[in-house]
Amino acid sequence: MRGLRWPGSAVLLPLFQLIALCSLCLLLLPLQGQAKIERTLCDVCGRVWDDSPARMRARVDLGHNHSRTLYACCPFCMLERMEDYKDRNIGTLQIVLHKEHKENAASMLVAERSWFLIGIEGDEEKNAEPYVAAFRNKKAAEEGQKKLGGEAIDWETLLGRVRKLTDDFEPRAPKDYPPLRPGRSAD
Repeated sequence: MRGLRWPGSAVLLPLFQLIALCSLCLLLLPLQGQAKIERTLCDVCGRVWDDSPARMRARVDLGHNHSRTLYACCPFCMLERMEDYKDRNIGTLQIVLHKEHKENAASMLVAERSWFLIGIEGDEEKNAEPYVAAFRNKKAAEEGQKKLGGEAIDWETLLGRVRKLTDDFEPRAPKDYPPLRPGRSAD
């Protein structure tokens, strides 16, 4: 007697294996409602970086082969954040191209080579003053000025104006809150 065999077992065994494999695959898939969407926030004010019309980023070399990306919703917040790393090598500053600022994968321009409109209207709740829009060159900024208003300026001029604002900035925070920069008080 060769052992008992169940009739049709040659078909049933692969079927059970297939069912077991499908069950395992279903367990590995994320369950509906458990998908986690992470949004990048501005390092300074906490606004949603992805939604900001003047969002900026830069890489900072922390030494020993470590680096960090700084995220800011606007030039004002970027300069505030750069103060924390003033003794470090900060890489290329990038700012979102205004015409693509509503897209998820918008183009980022090198800030030092871009032109800007300062004092534009709209999107005030999504970034801090001065409200800016970035363009590839002066001609594009002048074309955008017809629709958005504001003043067309280069990076160095924008940087100077934003530095003045950050120097005059006094945080509105409780007295026990640590200052944004050493030597600043929250009074």
